[in-house]
Amino acid sequence: MWCSTERIGTLGVATLLAAATVISGGVAVAHAESIGGLIIHPGQSLDIESIRVHTSAGCPRQADAYYAMVTGYGFPPDGQVVTPNTAAGMSHTAGFDVYFQQTMKDFATANNTTLQGEYQVTVYCIDSFALNSFGEFTGAMRFTTPTEYEAIGAAKPAVQEPDPRAIVLEDLPPEMTNPGPAGNADGIAPGAAPPPGGAAAPGTADPPASTSNVASNGPGNSFPSPVVIAGIALGAVAVVGALLMYLLRVYT
Repeated sequence: MWCSTERIGTLGVATLLAAATVISGGVAVAHAESIGGLIIHPGQSLDIESIRVHTSAGCPRQADAYYAMVTGYGFPPDGQVVTPNTAAGMSHTAGFDVYFQQTMKDFATANNTTLQGEYQVTVYCIDSFALNSFGEFTGAMRFTTPTEYEAIGAAKPAVQEPDPRAIVLEDLPPEMTNPGPAGNADGIAPGAAPPPGGAAAPGTADPPASTSNVASNGPGNSFPSPVVIAGIALGAVAVVGALLMYLLRVYT
């Protein structure tokens, strides 16, 4: 079949454009109507959180891939691709998870912007080659500060995940969760004087009782006190004196 040079050139350019669109992540898509919503996980967290969204249903049978886009302040007018074209985990019969390739902080840095206000997340069910969209799932989040966001509306999870900034006290050892009446491991309030008379603080062992007949002479060494030594000396003198008296009586 004969084709003009102009016809061949037009087809070639169209093919190259389609290939370039696929390679770049698939942002030039023929959009379709919304077919459901998204649940954003975590529903409330920080810009450094790894985000995943869950679709409310499966993609239409015609779709063999999907990708995700976020639109909002500081992002490109056509949106920021957060999940490139993929078929990983896709379902045609039930909802499935879509994972952001990077964090929102990473995307903000790439666009030299500060996160603020509302951002819409859209997952497109597409033909991986022609990039036609057969349906879209949407949800939204709002950044209340440049580093904190929350899912809004129907995108909120039914059960809120724990705040990543919270410390789970039940996972800590008892001595860290109940250190004392005022947060002191010795049970002594900050700025308070120690117990009188050298008494041990609550929760500490009593010091060993001192003995009056033992004197310390450096670490690890102990010797009898002078009173004990004098007693021993007097006893020895008495024994020697008695022995001498006995010998004198025997030999005189």
